[in-house]
Amino acid sequence: MQLSHDAHTLYLVGSVYATSGSLAIISLPKGPIKYVPGVNEVYVIQTGTHRDELIYVLRVYHKSANAGEYPAYPFIHARADGQPIREVSNEWGGQGNMPHDKMPLLRNYLRRIGGTISVNGETLPLGSGFRAALKRGIQVGGLEVGFGATRPCPLPAAMRSS
Repeated sequence: MQLSHDAHTLYLVGSVYATSGSLAIISLPKGPIKYVPGVNEVYVIQTGTHRDELIYVLRVYHKSANAGEYPAYPFIHARADGQPIREVSNEWGGQGNMPHDKMPLLRNYLRRIGGTISVNGETLPLGSGFRAALKRGIQVGGLEVGFGATRPCPLPAAMRSS
């Protein structure tokens, strides 16, 4: 579950299929619900000019001359309404397991667009841009939802409001 910075849009991923979920985009308090099928995880970009746009993991099929069609789970940069902008990388860690040192293409993409996302209570990308963003006061939610599970995540001390 993720919430837009103004708390007007709620993003939920639910288990729908054996191999993928579906993203529900809910306009609050009583707005319409839009669904994006095949989404396993969703993250709201929290900073920069792309604030409130999305990074999500989408089950797609890639074609190979040798292997035929096979499933892949790339990170997709999308508008706040779920419409894809571009495929960022095909380096998904799976089931909410997203080791930062194994996602260099996603981290570099976020640096390039000047955005950050919260993953399991930590902010991506890490580095000098992360420290500068902390000084500006990033606001993040206290929940992190992966494919099929919800769990509370404490905010890092530097990000808690006083």
